[in-house]
Amino acid sequence: MNDAVLQSIIGTDKRNPYLQVLQHKNSGQLEIYYGAQLLETVVGDKEHISFRAAVGRLYNAGLNRENLSKVFGVDRKTMQRWGQALLAPDAESSIRGLRSRRDPRKLTAEIRKFAEVRFGHIYKNNRGSYSSQIRKEIHETFGVHLSPESLRPVFAACKTRLGGCRDRGSVTEDSSDDSEGERCL
Repeated sequence: MNDAVLQSIIGTDKRNPYLQVLQHKNSGQLEIYYGAQLLETVVGDKEHISFRAAVGRLYNAGLNRENLSKVFGVDRKTMQRWGQALLAPDAESSIRGLRSRRDPRKLTAEIRKFAEVRFGHIYKNNRGSYSSQIRKEIHETFGVHLSPESLRPVFAACKTRLGGCRDRGSVTEDSSDDSEGERCL
């Protein structure tokens, strides 16, 4: 027997009387119903992409925007952006629209890893303009212009790791594993 306790967080709306959103009291998961039919179950976390997509769908369905904003704690313009992202012609645009605004748009995981690897090779010989050299290589390789500020946290983390290596002893170039450039012994 399922002991889930559901609470209605959005009642029926006169413009869309068949959609209903219920929340599990314990887990916070949301269940979206059309009439008596369960359409989907999503995580109740604003940072989760399934939550954003669900709120975007509810926005696109024409539910009361003020009520949606109050219940989900999300600004109307943000819900509108999520709804528009779902209508984008390609998946990449949809995902970009559903991502958090705090995510750097140009600094992908691949570019971050490239910068970390190149930092290990360039920084030891070029401490004055390593950032501009790496940004130039990123532009040549990925076709993306990055500001020094967008890479600053990446380089700070690399310097911290490098400093930790130096504090523990010697640092060597590890040619068999290009993923780190320099490794601690």
